[in-house]
Amino acid sequence: MSQADILRGNTLYEWSQMLGAAGGEWQPLLDEAVSLFRGAACKEEDIRNALKNHAQMKGWWVGVGVGVGGGVGGGGKVLSGCGQPPV
Repeated sequence: MSQADILRGNTLYEWSQMLGAAGGEWQPLLDEAVSLFRGAACKEEDIRNALKNHAQMKGWWVGVGVGVGGGVGGGGKVLSGCGQPPV
């Protein structure tokens, strides 16, 4: 597990929410964040929960994958180290 990948993934996750709220192209950043979380061996349950809380994903759930959602809302911290102390 790479703490740096988790931190980078968190940054991309948050940036994707800001882009989504502004009407920008958020999907590629979220896809990259998920890839980093998986590469850092984060639990799939943690990743799914983060996706459920993503502002653009609210009300639209696709299981483990990522897809286009709707609505803009508050997000929050994605993953706090995947079992490691919060960052």
